[in-house]
Amino acid sequence: VINGVKTGGKVEEETNGASESADNANDANLPAAPPSTTLATPTPVINASLSPLLLPTALPSTSPFPHHNVGPTSDRLRNAMSRIAANPARDAEAWQALITEAQSCYRQLLPNLYKLKNMGMKMEGSGNDSELELLGRKLDWIEACYGALLHH
Repeated sequence: VINGVKTGGKVEEETNGASESADNANDANLPAAPPSTTLATPTPVINASLSPLLLPTALPSTSPFPHHNVGPTSDRLRNAMSRIAANPARDAEAWQALITEAQSCYRQLLPNLYKLKNMGMKMEGSGNDSELELLGRKLDWIEACYGALLHH
């Protein structure tokens, strides 16, 4: 047995430096798992800069939302982001504040997303290029907040 993996009729486990053996004769009578239920090898992690489909892993430095630049919301957001930057693995309250703000911002974008989806706003030459670019930057900011949370 290597690292708790069964190599025969016995399984060994290491606990606090001591070794224990248990006879697993009953396991020998179990049918083998069919090949379709075995786990596939994990897919290697690819650098986010190589694939646009991966979530960003760093906190966004600036926000495209105007209310993040002035007022009490900006103070709360800056405070949460600085606390997360200082200790991302320990400050759940700061993460909660950031994700709550990201959810609130997404809800603000829903009417524009609905209009884009159902009214068929064109991507080129419709005069909405700057609006679509801003909408894209806002969605990227929200995605980066979630990506940073999932990364830590």
